[in-house]
Amino acid sequence: MNILFVCQGLNRYSIVAQPWKHVFEIAKRARQMGNDCKIVTDQSIQTDSNIEKVPLLTVTKTAFSFDLEALSKLIKTQNPDIINWHCSDVWSSFNLWRLKNKINSRIVWTLHSGILSFEDLSNLEPLDYLQLYKFWNNIFNAVIPKRIIKKWLDTGALVHIVTLSNRTAKRLIGFGVTEEMVTSIPSGVDVDVFRSLNNAEDCPRILYFGPLDRLRGTDTLLSAFENVKQEVPSARLTLLARESHHNKVWERKIGRLGSVDLVNGILEQREIVEKLDSASVVVLPFRFWPQVDCPLTVLEAMAMGKPTVSTSIGAIPEIISDRETGFLVPAKDPIKLARSIVELLTSKPLSDRIGRNARTRIEHFHDWNIITKRTLEILSNASD
Repeated sequence: MNILFVCQGLNRYSIVAQPWKHVFEIAKRARQMGNDCKIVTDQSIQTDSNIEKVPLLTVTKTAFSFDLEALSKLIKTQNPDIINWHCSDVWSSFNLWRLKNKINSRIVWTLHSGILSFEDLSNLEPLDYLQLYKFWNNIFNAVIPKRIIKKWLDTGALVHIVTLSNRTAKRLIGFGVTEEMVTSIPSGVDVDVFRSLNNAEDCPRILYFGPLDRLRGTDTLLSAFENVKQEVPSARLTLLARESHHNKVWERKIGRLGSVDLVNGILEQREIVEKLDSASVVVLPFRFWPQVDCPLTVLEAMAMGKPTVSTSIGAIPEIISDRETGFLVPAKDPIKLARSIVELLTSKPLSDRIGRNARTRIEHFHDWNIITKRTLEILSNASD
């Protein structure tokens, strides 16, 4: 099958993060399975024109998207059996509509991010709203009238839609898209790389990874850790912050707690695996998550067989089943968060069971090879 993957912003540096990792992993594995796969990006290629033998084709971009004239010419030249157009928001459906009279190829549209509702904003506090400018595109997408999105999707070129969660699939169906038109396929993780090394430390260690940010619940975690220390005095907290520096407010909060190890900067994948492996519990207490439906941090922690505590927001409950494959707590509730952490730190049988279940869940539903095969099935059916 000749597949053309289309994704803005993909290059050899962005493929370590979502949504670009998702696109690249599927293209790479689909190619290994005997398909002719290429990725179209709007990023200039600095060195060679491929990444790990996956060819990259470059199309110039306008202020917000691809130059559609140049893109349509490239598509006609490649003459693919199917196009898999990846995007993070529903706004890109406008570009699908604009392409409808320019190409004859069929398109499967993969939507990575959820569609926001008022419920998603319910956990925000006044200070949090000051950060919403970072997500202007997600908020803009949420207010586009449903009938407009339905119109943009009403093009003969678009034959199927893939979402990364059932939640987003249901919202598209609510916009008037038929159930037969939508399939939910989650994102994945490399289960051969993210697996236990059996090097967990003896001391109870809680691990968080991601930027220090209220929207990610870092403040809730720090408050919870004070309560955890009262129950488990030997507990330590490691923050893999993915940042080169921090503001003084975070530094003061961390400094007052003690027993906190702050690791700055972007770590190599091997280092992340080692840090995860040393943890007793991984805590990811999101307050607001408007980005991709499957947070990579959640998937990686569970793949390591670590009991993971997160929050019941977005599509996370589709990944974590409470007290089965992890723990789910309400957002911005440090008391309940602390109770869950203490329970896992003080009950090895419970912690081991949750960790095993988490690993099994990832192997069965989030292994990249499984996700690639499911995606190829959709693309193959759509190309007929």
